[in-house]
Amino acid sequence: MTKLIKISLKFLLFKVLVLASFGINAQLKEHAQTLAFNLGSGGFIPHKNAVKHLLGGTAHKFELDYTFRTQGQKDFHQWYKYPYFGIVYAFETSGNPILIGNMQSINLFVGLPLYSGNNPLRFRMGAGLGYIQKIFDLQNNHKSNAIGSHINSNIQFRFEKDFQLLPSHILKLGIGFSHFSNGSYQKPNLGINFAHFYLGYGFQMKKHAPIEQEKVSKKITGDNPFQFKVIAGFGIKENVTLLESKYYIGVLTGQLERKINHISSWILSSDNYINYALQNNPKGIFQSGLSVGSMLHFDKVRLGFCVGSYLWNAPSEEETIYNKIMVEYHFSQKLFCQLLLKSHKATADFINLTLGMNIK
Repeated sequence: MTKLIKISLKFLLFKVLVLASFGINAQLKEHAQTLAFNLGSGGFIPHKNAVKHLLGGTAHKFELDYTFRTQGQKDFHQWYKYPYFGIVYAFETSGNPILIGNMQSINLFVGLPLYSGNNPLRFRMGAGLGYIQKIFDLQNNHKSNAIGSHINSNIQFRFEKDFQLLPSHILKLGIGFSHFSNGSYQKPNLGINFAHFYLGYGFQMKKHAPIEQEKVSKKITGDNPFQFKVIAGFGIKENVTLLESKYYIGVLTGQLERKINHISSWILSSDNYINYALQNNPKGIFQSGLSVGSMLHFDKVRLGFCVGSYLWNAPSEEETIYNKIMVEYHFSQKLFCQLLLKSHKATADFINLTLGMNIK
């Protein structure tokens, strides 16, 4: 059953990527485009005492980065000061060749300018897949207690700035944070974190030239700012016994959303879980919590972050607070899908895939 679900998820992801590629290829010619090579230097960040022994030497990173900047074809381009979107491939060393080895990742990202201009300082958020060379193995690598699978999710945050050297050539500087985790699909999953300084060179294949148009107000006019959503889905995780069996997580969320303007909203959620990994818990397998957060709107795509507290059946006294990072794609005004990473501080609990419906 687990293999069938994994195959179904991969097939669904493949279909989404194929369909998205047709739309992207047709629209890229409308946007400013840059191809860049970045070098990073930094190191491992031990976020828990249990992983301090993994700290090694300097971690180096190489990136191949393709970025396009919006030109104003849609209203949200103007509202976000013409945001950047792109894809990046990275190869990096961990600084600990014995216990962690090398890593690779591929990410989709969005860069939000902090002010208007041709080369503004921007905050970049990315998510994708990562590969870690050396993982936990009870016989051969038992000290590598942070990650139990080669394939992981990878999340990146970065501040970066471009400097114009010549008409089509730029110097890139940045500082960023990267996190690898498998969402507790396979234990151990304490996660590993890295920080890097970046230096890069970029070639601008097409320069930024915003379409001249009247300013569009972000303010909501006439719409009901409140919206209620029902979200249901599932996730998979292992428990802390290091056994190979997987446990299913049923998810049912009621979410009240209050629009601040056309590009952001506040969120209040009632989170309910049927967590079969807690089958030996005296309080049972049902968990509930209340979370608050915010959502950024990019046309049909939305990014959200919430912080919550358990109302019933917290996993432990140290894990009463949880976080949620969400990506939504809206098929219509009513129906959407959501990919969500739930974690306790810097340790992932599980990843779940859900379907949601907007109820006015």
